[in-house]
Amino acid sequence: MKYSIALMSALEALRANPLRSFLTMLGIVIGVASVMAMMAISEGAARQVDAQISSLGANNLTIRPGADRRAGRSSGAATASPFTDQTVEDLRSEPYAVAVAASINGSGTVVAGDTNWPTNIYGVNADYFISQDWAVREGRILEERDIATGDAVAVIGGTIAENLFAGSSALGQRIRANNIPHRRWSP
Repeated sequence: MKYSIALMSALEALRANPLRSFLTMLGIVIGVASVMAMMAISEGAARQVDAQISSLGANNLTIRPGADRRAGRSSGAATASPFTDQTVEDLRSEPYAVAVAASINGSGTVVAGDTNWPTNIYGVNADYFISQDWAVREGRILEERDIATGDAVAVIGGTIAENLFAGSSALGQRIRANNIPHRRWSP
């Protein structure tokens, strides 16, 4: 069969049934558009999941002291002796370790002037910001020299900065975290 005869037969069928031809074409267009939309939505969802996993630290390994056991009974998670500075240094010397972030946390109140805000308070070393891949808006992150000199330096988040300082820059201002005075370096 020649192509010209097949084309003529198809055009004649289209002219004979215009509504059926239109509905068929509409079904094809809607089907293709639906497939394209679903592919775009699934690609966007996959990227969002990847971003969320990355923000959680997909390449981080968290190590906590285990449970203390006495007379065969567990005292609960993280009740064993805490890690020492030597443990942190030993881990830091491992070839696969990019950053070894030591931290201890609790809750408390941060005070600036006559304003206070309840929050979680973390005591960290300088590698903590590298391991979390956090940037600062203003000021600087904690540095090794702050640890070495024993300076009480605070890096605060945007929520605390907004609630304690009402939008004004408080870089270098004094704050108290659980009644310990700190200099604020960064929101």
